[in-house]
Amino acid sequence: MSGDPSISKPIANGASSPNPNAANPASSFPPWTLANPQQINLNQTGGVPYSTQVFGLPFSVTQYKQPGLLNKITAANAYTWEGGRGQRCDFWRSLSPSVPQ
Repeated sequence: MSGDPSISKPIANGASSPNPNAANPASSFPPWTLANPQQINLNQTGGVPYSTQVFGLPFSVTQYKQPGLLNKITAANAYTWEGGRGQRCDFWRSLSPSVPQ
């Protein structure tokens, strides 16, 4: 809504970070341009695995929790990351004029 999705370094790095004030791509997120189509990858690594059922589905999924869960936030090119997520965003953006406000 504000046009700047940047978040503070301690939040971006997470509570388990050995250096919460370290540089992080989410702390100085660049503006979107066609020449620099950056997205944020809000990934996490580590942690202790546990199994749980989600939405009453008949199978369990593995999730991860503390201790050891770390944020691994990166900036990524929208058109090359995860098989071209930017193209999917373009599709949804093309529909936005027809969505009532």
